[in-house]
Amino acid sequence: MYDENIDDWNLQYTIEGHQSTVWSLDFDRTGEFLVSSGEDKRWYVWRVSEQGFENKGVVPDSHRRAIYSCSWSKAVVPGSSPAQYMDFIATAGADNMICIFEINRDSFFKPGSGTLEFNIIS
Repeated sequence: MYDENIDDWNLQYTIEGHQSTVWSLDFDRTGEFLVSSGEDKRWYVWRVSEQGFENKGVVPDSHRRAIYSCSWSKAVVPGSSPAQYMDFIATAGADNMICIFEINRDSFFKPGSGTLEFNIIS
């Protein structure tokens, strides 16, 4: 967070989970969840709240090398009324692969950490 009074950036939160450099992150459409990816060939989903970040799950070794990019889809299911959103996460790594995962959003609301449920699309 930037503090204009001292013309500097201040650390507000630290998320602990990755074992090395975090290269990318992206929020879901609501801002309540965050995906992060890194050098450790893992991507995580975090629930964001006033208390901090809750680990909702980690997907290890979906790539053979570092994951440099992750993106959470904000697309709407075509023709849906009211609008329904597609919960897809795409990752791109140093192994020249792009992976797409369909996320079960209901699994985020199960108690405890590590409850992420997903299907590999590609």
